[in-house]
Amino acid sequence: MIPKLRFPEFKGEWKRFLLKDIVEIKAGGDLPPFWSKEKNDEFKFPIFSNSLENYGLYGYSKLPKITAKESVTVTGRGSVGIPVFRKGAYTPIVRLLTLIPKNSCVTDCKFLELAIQSIHIFIESTGVPQLTSPQIGAYRIVLTEYKEQQKIASLFCAVEQKINLLTKKKEALETYKKGLMQKIFSQEFSNERNMLLSQICEIYDGTHQTPKYVDEGVPFYSVEHVSKDDFSKTKFITEEVFVKECQRVSIEQGDILMTRIGSVGVPKFIDWNIRASFYVSLALLKPKIEGINMEWLSYYIQSSDIQRDIWRLTIHVAFPKKINLGDMGKIRVKLPSKAVQESNYVILKSLDQKINLIIKKIKASEELKKGLLQQMFV
Repeated sequence: MIPKLRFPEFKGEWKRFLLKDIVEIKAGGDLPPFWSKEKNDEFKFPIFSNSLENYGLYGYSKLPKITAKESVTVTGRGSVGIPVFRKGAYTPIVRLLTLIPKNSCVTDCKFLELAIQSIHIFIESTGVPQLTSPQIGAYRIVLTEYKEQQKIASLFCAVEQKINLLTKKKEALETYKKGLMQKIFSQEFSNERNMLLSQICEIYDGTHQTPKYVDEGVPFYSVEHVSKDDFSKTKFITEEVFVKECQRVSIEQGDILMTRIGSVGVPKFIDWNIRASFYVSLALLKPKIEGINMEWLSYYIQSSDIQRDIWRLTIHVAFPKKINLGDMGKIRVKLPSKAVQESNYVILKSLDQKINLIIKKIKASEELKKGLLQQMFV
């Protein structure tokens, strides 16, 4: 077997092996009786679980159960089959699977992680999915000569390092933005007006009808688009449905969409030319008075003061949580002059542009990695 994309100095064919023939597979056990959430001189060996958050780091133990210099863990419960390359000693728990090459001069652990990523691990289960040692051992992966494995591993490490650096940069900017918003919106101005949201905006809910979707047509948004801030997977309805059922009010440039059911209180300013409709899980805010910058308002809604107000007005006994339109109108807004609004939103929008640029770079790097996996692994 020969991959589509390859370093030119390598010519031999790749071969398939059962995982159980090339690695030793161990399943994680119970949490050690003595452990610490924080790393210190006594508890210094990582404990890893099946969680995908923070690479599964759960805490720290006194002694490790895995002492190999390099290994690969694979999630055995929940989101099964996710491999992570590990360096150094650690303790796996809650059935987290550990794969250690039987011959470290034949199998590179980083390459092993990539090879497992390239296969589809499927577990048929009616309960909580679980991947066992015998099950993963029965999967086949491809191997090439050790030097080629190392070169491929180095390439992917470089791509992943770029993704990690960009992610850290994005998180730092988001933290800075959060602190800046707190500072901006906690200020008081002599000419500011204390108003209700209903005095500033007309507030509408969307249609209660769930229309049939089509491949192209009039955009139709629901809470998932705004809460994930992802309009690239927009649903569409026909012009006829829009006119008959959804045109009581339509989304236009300069409006704000805000989630009101489920993930309550997430705003999205509509800064592009659009004619669209929306589902009842969203509220639509249209300007009602002169002297209101709607883009500033979308940032203000994200501030901690307004979010606390939204939380207070949200109905928490229902599932999913929701806020009624009448209660949404009771949100209190400290409205400064339009000049202050504009100076504030310009600063925050500039930060958002930088964050969005980094997000695009992260997505491009992730697509590059995905493409390399598809072409470099048979």
